[in-house]
Amino acid sequence: MLISGHSLRLAPEEIEQHRGVGLNVEHVRSRDQYARAVEVWALCLAEVRPDILDKFVEDLAQAVARRSTTQYR
Repeated sequence: MLISGHSLRLAPEEIEQHRGVGLNVEHVRSRDQYARAVEVWALCLAEVRPDILDKFVEDLAQAVARRSTTQYR
């Protein structure tokens, strides 16, 4: 992901990774558009499969915790 100011570009591999979890970011060109795409995806997931969203939230929290502990070593 390349970010310059408010502009954002994703590599084709990153687009495919996002698509693998049901998130379409093919036409995203800004941080705001990316945030909106993630928001829509999360709202849909919460409605259809809240169990998967809960698992995603847990995994994300663990990843953030691991990152913060390794940053300060």
